[in-house]
Amino acid sequence: SPLECSRYIQQYLTEHPGLQRYFATVRQTLLKDRQLVNIYGRVWPVQYERFGDDLYRRGYSWWPQSENGDLLNQQGFKPCSKWLLKEKLDAAINVQVHDSLLISCKPENAYDIAAFLKENLEAPLDYGHCKLSVPVEFKLGRTWKGDLDFKTLPPRAEFTEAARSLLTKSST
Repeated sequence: SPLECSRYIQQYLTEHPGLQRYFATVRQTLLKDRQLVNIYGRVWPVQYERFGDDLYRRGYSWWPQSENGDLLNQQGFKPCSKWLLKEKLDAAINVQVHDSLLISCKPENAYDIAAFLKENLEAPLDYGHCKLSVPVEFKLGRTWKGDLDFKTLPPRAEFTEAARSLLTKSST
């Protein structure tokens, strides 16, 4: 029921007091600057928008969503592309989609590529009032969907063996 939903929302906000401060910051920034700017300098201008709950809801989502894609490009895709060329690895970035990179490589290169991305993507970002880092997860597989999920990067031997086993399994 609507009443029950309101209670759940209030309970969540009580348990996460930083959210109310974040919401207030977004509203104040939109009203004062008529735009939001993420830490990479991307601007979302709203000077011609109607101010109200819908705009504020979009603003609450804009900062984390815009920074997620920019983080992947600036700290993942671009440095990884250069690194793969420099290291002369037989690997290719096939697809970049909002929060993921799909990379084809030989099993013996999979760990080094994953470790490079982990180091770059998990580097803390300074938001002025705090530094935050987003944990990176990995998948191995013969298709985009992936066959094996890793919430954290395992030791090299385990990751490489998993990559080799997928290659062996698919060829039999």
